[in-house]
Amino acid sequence: LLSCLLSGLYPAILLANTYPAIALKKSYHNLRLNFSFRKVLIAVQFILSVVLIVATIVVHAQLNFLNNKSLGFNKNNLFSFKLPFLKDYLQAFKNELLQKPDIQSVSLSTTDIGKSYSGYTALKSPGDSTRLLPTVIIDADMGFINTLQIPILQGRNFSADYPADMVDYDSNSWTGSDPRRPIIVSASLVKALQINSPVGKMLDKDFFLK
Repeated sequence: LLSCLLSGLYPAILLANTYPAIALKKSYHNLRLNFSFRKVLIAVQFILSVVLIVATIVVHAQLNFLNNKSLGFNKNNLFSFKLPFLKDYLQAFKNELLQKPDIQSVSLSTTDIGKSYSGYTALKSPGDSTRLLPTVIIDADMGFINTLQIPILQGRNFSADYPADMVDYDSNSWTGSDPRRPIIVSASLVKALQINSPVGKMLDKDFFLK
């Protein structure tokens, strides 16, 4: 910003002392081109000033986007770390953490929040049957939504009150014993698939939206 002000100071003072009527009158009577090093320098200074100002505005907008854009979850007081393979002791480890008075909620997931996902797939585009929509998948336990404080716009969260939510689908197959595998999807996916009232809809015959 200081560079912009300094580079534009001299041209601004020079033009402030120029009367438009006189300048136009001289230009009308004298059409020959008269270039000088000072005029070229003034033009270059103006160009640099505009470029620097535009760049400053763009960078400010980008930083504002990075700092204020909603991530879809609450990152405050959230701590994540990787665990070794503890297939038979994961729930016991989670229960041990929940006994700590400073820990409000715990969730186990196969994804590194904000960096990676559990897996990828592709869904058919409703507008073009030849086009596939790349979709990411997050495998997590029932505490994932509550721990990250992700708002649910429609439907419900996973619950132990529903037997279908308790099935270990990964031990059976991708779709499990029940092809209506319950899942929770993002609002952006619902918009991309052009689904109205998504709760209860079937998704590619492999998923059942909650």
